Amino acid sequence: VSNELDIQGLNYNAYSGYHKSYPNWCLYGSETTSVISSRCVYARDDVNYQCSSYDDDKVSWGSYAYKQIDLTMNTDYCAGMFIWTGWDYIGEPTPFNKYPARSSYFGIIDIAGLPKDAYYLYQSMWTDKPMCHIVPMDWSQWTVGEEVNIMVYSNASYVKMYLNGELVGTYNNKNISDTTSKGSFYGTIPFQKGRLVANAYDSNDNLIAQDVVYTADVAN
Repeated sequence: VSNELDIQGLNYNAYSGYHKSYPNWCLYGSETTSVISSRCVYARDDVNYQCSSYDDDKVSWGSYAYKQIDLTMNTDYCAGMFIWTGWDYIGEPTPFNKYPARSSYFGIIDIAGLPKDAYYLYQSMWTDKPMCHIVPMDWSQWTVGEEVNIMVYSNASYVKMYLNGELVGTYNNKNISDTTSKGSFYGTIPFQKGRLVANAYDSNDNLIAQDVVYTADVAN
């Protein structure tokens, strides 16, 4: 039956195997990714039923968002993908699957309608409007001096990071096919309380976007 169709929809990690068997098929991801994340949480917490929002937590049958984007954008026989899911929903609280967990963790938008970090990864890949988003979006969960993994999702050429007014890093653009990048820009910064700023610049050194996060005890 599939040989009679113009395009085949496949779920999750089935592209390569089917392409080897049917090299003339045009494929698309009819259900993909299934990263699990909790908004503003940056480590798996099995006690409080929370998942990491660093794009490093997924179900066994799924893919990390940055890897699925890489596969879709750099595979000429794949026409596109549908993410499972755009929004969290009541039910299927994988990976915990027990009370009091009640809603899914798959969404790039949480059940209250607030974007998670992954939302901005997809935005950085497909919008022309200048944008910039710091991960973590909550700058309050670490101890002073602790090395914090930083990702900045942006469609700019490069990003400069400032912590309390001091330049702490300049990140050049990373192509999404470099799957070690987990997004457009990345680095580490020793944690200090205060104000963390990402300034995003175009190739002519013009400031085109900015994101700012604060510790909880610092006034905006």
